[in-house]
Amino acid sequence: MDYLSELNNESFANYIMYEEDSVAKSWLDRGASGWRLDVANEVDPEFWLEFRKELKTGKKNDPLILGEIWDDASEYFLGDLYDSVMNYRFRGAMIDYLKNGNAEGAEDQLNAIYEDYPKEAFYALMNLMGSHDTSRASFMLGNGTDSFERSEYDNNYNHELGIQRLKLAAILQMGYAGAPTIYYGDEAGMTGSKDPDGRRTYPWGQEDKNLINHYKKIGNIRENYQKLFSYGDLNHIYANGDVLAFSRTDKKNTGIVITNRGNEEKTIELDVKELLINGVQLTDQLNKKYKVKSKDGTLTITVPAMSGRMLVSDKGQKLKRPSAVTNISAEEGSRTATLSWEGDAKKYAIYQSTIKGAFYQKVAETTETHMTIEGLENGRKYYFAIVALDQHQNESTKVETNEAVIPHVKLTLDTYQIDQLTALDSGEINLSSPQTISANIFVKGETENGEMEGLMAKLEVRAPGTDTWTSYKAIYSSQQDEFNVYQANFLPLIEGSYEYRFAFSTDLGRNWVTSQALNVSYVKGDDIIQPVEKISLNQPVQESGQVNLSWQIDGANDPYMYAIVRDGEIIDMLFDPLRASYQDINVTNGKTYSYEVHVYDQAGNQVKSNQVSVTPELVTVKVTFKVNAPVYTPQGIYITIPGSKNGWNTGAWQMTRAGAVTNDYEYTVEAEEGEVLTYKYVKNGTWDQEGLADHTPLNPNDDDISYYGYGAQGTDLSVVVTNEGGNEMVIQDKILRWIDQPVVITSHTDGQSVTSDSITIKGNAIKEGVLTINGQVVSINDDMSFSHSLQLAQGENKVTIQIQPSEENKSTVFKNDGGAITKATKTIEYTIIKN
Repeated sequence: MDYLSELNNESFANYIMYEEDSVAKSWLDRGASGWRLDVANEVDPEFWLEFRKELKTGKKNDPLILGEIWDDASEYFLGDLYDSVMNYRFRGAMIDYLKNGNAEGAEDQLNAIYEDYPKEAFYALMNLMGSHDTSRASFMLGNGTDSFERSEYDNNYNHELGIQRLKLAAILQMGYAGAPTIYYGDEAGMTGSKDPDGRRTYPWGQEDKNLINHYKKIGNIRENYQKLFSYGDLNHIYANGDVLAFSRTDKKNTGIVITNRGNEEKTIELDVKELLINGVQLTDQLNKKYKVKSKDGTLTITVPAMSGRMLVSDKGQKLKRPSAVTNISAEEGSRTATLSWEGDAKKYAIYQSTIKGAFYQKVAETTETHMTIEGLENGRKYYFAIVALDQHQNESTKVETNEAVIPHVKLTLDTYQIDQLTALDSGEINLSSPQTISANIFVKGETENGEMEGLMAKLEVRAPGTDTWTSYKAIYSSQQDEFNVYQANFLPLIEGSYEYRFAFSTDLGRNWVTSQALNVSYVKGDDIIQPVEKISLNQPVQESGQVNLSWQIDGANDPYMYAIVRDGEIIDMLFDPLRASYQDINVTNGKTYSYEVHVYDQAGNQVKSNQVSVTPELVTVKVTFKVNAPVYTPQGIYITIPGSKNGWNTGAWQMTRAGAVTNDYEYTVEAEEGEVLTYKYVKNGTWDQEGLADHTPLNPNDDDISYYGYGAQGTDLSVVVTNEGGNEMVIQDKILRWIDQPVVITSHTDGQSVTSDSITIKGNAIKEGVLTINGQVVSINDDMSFSHSLQLAQGENKVTIQIQPSEENKSTVFKNDGGAITKATKTIEYTIIKN
């Protein structure tokens, strides 16, 4: 390779993979099933390409190649590198949910993984809750924080709570698609903070036997239903607060895995219409005395507090739906659609939507194989789906109409009349005077009392020297007796004869009827002076999803309008002679476009620019993070941005201060357009000093959780990288509080000397917090400021300030997260000296 690569070290490459007795091949010969590649992203991808070729070629049973990747691994799943990866994203979603009760957020994270990866890779993902590189799962789930060197040093760590939550994680792990992976000792209740504390030896003789039995039990369930849980289809079916549920289905079984991480029993009604037929009984494999049965498309499940269920359909039941209908056809009428189909069911249901494939609503049932749906809007797209019903109201698979159904009035020679097309007078070209053209249309039974429903109109103009018609949108302008009057404008730019007509459609433009065509001619006037001497169009930068044009003019002489020409057609007119740029966002990546800019004066004299070509394409975007920190932020700190792109490294992406005493910081990184960046801010490189940012900066009235001092996993910021022009993007954030400063004194400093008999302590604190100063309760204002007067004695005066969240907010905002509550609880000791 012509760059630094492990492949260039021939002896190393031979030792690892090329030789017959190489490390990789010899262990496979001894019975290994594959390889996990440690820190795989730190090795030249070309090395792994060769590695894959060597190990996969000619093998009857392909060995598994799995890479250690901590975040989105989509780029590695093109079929030439890894089969799958360690799924740390699964771990993050589980910890977020089990610690914070954020089931919705966890579902979003899990769905994102499913959407990002090919199915083959997804079903081979190494779903783990911990590894030798992380803190132990029980420690993190017990509200431990990895800033401590040993788990025993963390007073907030609750081992019993961690084990309870770990049991729920194991249920979700064993029920989920992918390969459940248990880090040795987790099943025995081992604890440990960050590396190396998490690498403790197995606790022989001190194992948590109850936890081990739990793992054995759910492991047996997965083994007993291996095809269902290893290969079955996966669908997320419920996520709300403390409860998370997903389904697994194959040809023989249906499974539902559901957990409740809350402190109260929850009864959930699941919509299983698309999942199960009615009358199917499922038994909880964790407690076989518990059974539920589907009814009316729903399944009602009760889950005890801090518990879960692994429900599987009982054997021997009929799970098959009725046979689907075939050969659907639709006949469009005025405000009606007549549907027909073939099927052998005794009853059918008709579903209707205005969006293809989604949001269907049942509108009718019938015993026939045809049905007329009435009360529709003319000129609107509808989609219909038919299901067969059995005697238990079980539905077959929906079968949709292939195309949109557009109810409309058919325009035939005996039902409509177009007349009074405006006859224009020929004249001189004048760009300040667009030509207004109108036409009347009568449609029997539709236009007599106002604008006709579903009618579209356009003006069509054929310019001199062209064979094609250019369309201009027309609008309903007035009523003339039983006629609708439509109007449109066009602007002649060149001299010659123009042909024009009106066209009308009642079926959203599938078919048009036209008026007679008229002609009009335009000539240039006496003004023949060019609007500019020259216009130079700059070569645009290649960007994604847009083209940004810019130009310069020389020798301006009353330019009046710029016409933007793309691939030979005018796409826009700019009536601003001071404009020198244009953004075209109606482009497709990978397609080449040519552009010119034509400048006109009012008399129609024209000068053309040079032509440029550009192919929009996905490119890297320079993303600049800008953040404003609170005014009380100490001057000597530094701010970093841990996030998904840097492995949540609290030391990565150190920001630069905009000035010596400013609280504005920024940092620039490159990212792919469309890439999702999830991140947070911290100061001094530690999660203990996390910045609590405004999650909705465009809504100043939003009651953001950061005001309350709440910060935990799942409270990240997230943006989709977008090219805002010039392949650049600016993200403007604001830190509302620092997590380690739930209360701040702004009026005095520790050790300050005063001469007065009293002082007024001022500052700010977390919203709705419980604040005391020297034992006296102090009110916190709506803007989170407070003030409190103190009488002083001669000499040293001790001032004790204490803050904590309110009991209500500990539950509603903090979700009883002990770690987060502890960070928002603080005592400050001040000394004020009276001289």
